[in-house]
Amino acid sequence: MNDEADNTGRVMRVAASFGARFELTPDGLPSADPIPARPRGKKLKPVAGDFVRARPLEGEKDWQIEEVLERA
Repeated sequence: MNDEADNTGRVMRVAASFGARFELTPDGLPSADPIPARPRGKKLKPVAGDFVRARPLEGEKDWQIEEVLERA
């Protein structure tokens, strides 16, 4: 999977989910500093282990999950 940051976001893996809040890790690797994220809209339902495309929210530390990538 391509995890390059570009105009469509960056591919990351969901490390943990807490209701509508998520923790992401770049490259799917464990991280001491997971990235807080929330989904765009109510239809996105990522679960731990999913790869997602996300982008940083301007002026916030959270990222926004734009899409859940197809599971293998």
